[in-house]
Amino acid sequence: MSSRAEQGGVKATKTKPDQTPPRNYGTTGSGNMSSLFSFEIVARIIVAMTCVFCGTLLPMIRWGGLRLKNVFWDIIYGLGFFLAGFLPGGLRTTAAYLIGVLLWVPAVTVGVFIASGYVFQLRSSATRTVVIVLFFSTLCVDIDARITQKDPYYRLPFFSNFMQVIF
Repeated sequence: MSSRAEQGGVKATKTKPDQTPPRNYGTTGSGNMSSLFSFEIVARIIVAMTCVFCGTLLPMIRWGGLRLKNVFWDIIYGLGFFLAGFLPGGLRTTAAYLIGVLLWVPAVTVGVFIASGYVFQLRSSATRTVVIVLFFSTLCVDIDARITQKDPYYRLPFFSNFMQVIF
């Protein structure tokens, strides 16, 4: 006797125990998958925009008499200028600005957006929790901007320091 799925004309897909079945966001019905997909996209955009804010815009904002720099994301976004500094003419060229700002910043942001998608699709909740905790810990590594002008920080490729050199 055939199974119920075969009688209805629908093939049952079998997955191995260690594989996650593919997501089907186009399902009809209650709309839970659609809202889950929307939540995931919005959360990934928020994560990417948070990284852009911490790495590029945070040092430009004064909090009373204090300017903060996020060490981790400011360095990640500053690596584009660091690499562009090896071009002929150094940092004061248009090519360095194009690479450091208009190419590197969107590339890192898209990379963070894609990486956050992998985190949402992790099967292990323990691994997902560790990655999320590590991400939030990178957001907490903020220091006063005046400290970055002293040893040992002034040797690091901070995005905001490169922007001060250019402008």
